[in-house]
Amino acid sequence: MAKGSDEEDRPPRASRADAVRAAVDQAFQAGQAQVTRERERAQRQAHGVFEELAHVAARARGTIDDLRPPSGEELRELRDDLRALEGRVAALERPGKGSTKGRSSGGSSRGRPSSARGA
Repeated sequence: MAKGSDEEDRPPRASRADAVRAAVDQAFQAGQAQVTRERERAQRQAHGVFEELAHVAARARGTIDDLRPPSGEELRELRDDLRALEGRVAALERPGKGSTKGRSSGGSSRGRPSSARGA
């Protein structure tokens, strides 16, 4: 009986070592899982921040383009368009080519209600 009680009082060393190893492994796995979750959360947040930053940059580029002075080419195009419009207005204002003669032949809509004009 003495031999049996000595073995019961003394815990087996291999099973304690295995239990400590298992606890350490479990702690590392739990820590790794938490680190993985945190990393994924941080990556999602960073992705959202970078997307928002890209949208802000695009809006800023558009605003800067709207605020910049026109280029020489754009000014030349505007001048050409203005000259073309001046020529068209001058042609309309010439005697014999004016808008009065063209409108008188088509009839006047003055004095009639707007509902009768299209009829």
